[in-house]
Amino acid sequence: MLEALGYSLIAGLLTGAGALPLIFIKDISHKWKDTLIGFASGVMVAVSFLALLAEALEIGGPFQIIFGLTAGFLIIGVIERFVPHFEIGEIGLDTIKVKRRMVLIASAIALHNVPEGFAVGVSFGSEVPGLGLLIVIAIAVHNAPEGLVVAAPLKELGYPNWKIFLITAATGLTMPIGTAIGFILVSFADVVLAFGLSFAAGAMLYVVSHELLPESHSHGFKKQATMGFLAGIILTIIMDFYL
Repeated sequence: MLEALGYSLIAGLLTGAGALPLIFIKDISHKWKDTLIGFASGVMVAVSFLALLAEALEIGGPFQIIFGLTAGFLIIGVIERFVPHFEIGEIGLDTIKVKRRMVLIASAIALHNVPEGFAVGVSFGSEVPGLGLLIVIAIAVHNAPEGLVVAAPLKELGYPNWKIFLITAATGLTMPIGTAIGFILVSFADVVLAFGLSFAAGAMLYVVSHELLPESHSHGFKKQATMGFLAGIILTIIMDFYL
């Protein structure tokens, strides 16, 4: 469990990587943003099917898996509905409400990281060789674009670069909470493990379908986003083979 919490903490803190472009580069083109978001989507989709659902199918029945997958979709859907949510492209904050929106954005991203931590905990709790590390990499890749959203209003408010990085990275500190919950739950039985793996897959697929892919296709760079998506899948296949 300590290993799972450690990796989860690292993946969460990598949200701070999303702040680096705004610190070192004044303007990032939508083409690059959409390509990276497409890449993150490809990684998460491939991990969901090649690792999480594939393992769940080996230890559980179809109804357990369908129930877990559906529960993952529904619970993340509830979070999306009741928690203030901001698209990755929504970084132009030029009103007097910048500070308030900064707090809301950071809170939303922090809460979104809890189910991602759950996926890490379930993966390490399953004791399947390499699965936990694969999920950590997928989550870390996904967290960087989220960090960009948190960093943008901080930059506009004139925060120093070191503080922008620290605040952005801190939004990932909620991940170990979900990791602990997931790890503890799957230690009870294979039935819970099959459900947990499917739940984690459902949560990741919901984020990809509802948030990442629509965002990556909304600025006229669908081809670049699609190539990024393919690259993410290819990388995950390679990692899955060698881990």
